[in-house]
Amino acid sequence: ESPLKLCGYNVSQAEGLSATTRQFLLAKIIHDGIMSKLDVIHYLEHFINMNGAKKENALALEKWCDDLDFVHKYNKSTQPRVFIERIKKY
Repeated sequence: ESPLKLCGYNVSQAEGLSATTRQFLLAKIIHDGIMSKLDVIHYLEHFINMNGAKKENALALEKWCDDLDFVHKYNKSTQPRVFIERIKKY
């Protein structure tokens, strides 16, 4: 099972977690240092890439995409900005 599932996150209709609850869990996972923001993004992208194309997962895909968008925006204003001055060949 994924670390996200072990923390209670899922998009199962049987569980019926609301968007607010799912996104609260994701924020708590990141805020408490259980997983980094980048790791959460990678897991959500993995779920989308591996299972999102299946017809029966249309609702799950929508939830994963909404949650991915939330995580991308989470604490965005406090992230350090990096400016690339030059790109050179190795």
